[in-house]
This record gives sequence, C-alpha cells and structure tokens, in this order.
Amino acid sequence: MRTTEEMYDLLDQKGISVYHAQAVEAPAVTICERGRYAVFLNPEFLQDSALENDVLAHEMGHIMTGATHRVESTADLVERHEEKAARWAVRTLIPWQELREAVHTGTDTVWDLAEYFNVTESLVRKALEYYSVRGLKL
Repeated sequence: MRTTEEMYDLLDQKGISVYHAQAVEAPAVTICERGRYAVFLNPEFLQDSALENDVLAHEMGHIMTGATHRVESTADLVERHEEKAARWAVRTLIPWQELREAVHTGTDTVWDLAEYFNVTESLVRKALEYYSVRGLKL
C-alpha cells in the first residue's frame, strides 16, 4: 500500500514533473516528450485523497509499464494501455498480501477496504476481480 504522499515522492524520484492544472477535461493525463514524462492533474476532478491516490497510481502505471500512446491511437491500443495502467495501480496500491491480511483481520467490505487502503471503491472492485481472475482466493 502506498499513500498519496508516497506516490508523489515516487514520481519525484523518477524525475517526473507533476502539474496541477485544468489542462484537459479528465482527472489526469500523462505526456511523454523526448523521453521525459509529465503528469497533469486536474484538481476539479480530484474530490478527495482516495481518488487522487487512484489517479496518481494509474498515471504512474502508464509510465512504469511503458503504456503511453499517441492521441490518435486506435481504441484497441488505448484500451490495452488503460488496462495495463490499471493493473499496475492495483498491484501498487492494493498488494495481494496486504489485501488478504486486511480481509482476514475483519476489513472485509468494499467500502472498508477502500478506506483502509485510501483508494476508491472502484479500485477495490478492480483489485478483487484482478486477483480472482488469477486464482488468488481470500
């Protein structure tokens, strides 16, 4: 599990610039220019730290997996890259062992797990599906 501050630290350690701006009509966008990355976060979309954590991890997932694409890329490629970024975010913010431990100690509802990991309920559901598909049982 990583906190929002740890996600910002990781971006900083990787030399990735983060800007808070209403640059696009989306929570965030990652841009790669001449081998350098920048993440633009739209504060209008980030209502709380859980959503900010999800968005940071997702954008970091694009960078860490090399799943970036051009604006004019095919829908199929965009979908594959979005899925790779989402999987990275799940593995980073809700690691299997920590999820299993949380459930075994009584934190076993989607909303309790979201609060425990400081992520959205949507990301918890993605994590449960991701690990289930891989045959990992709670």
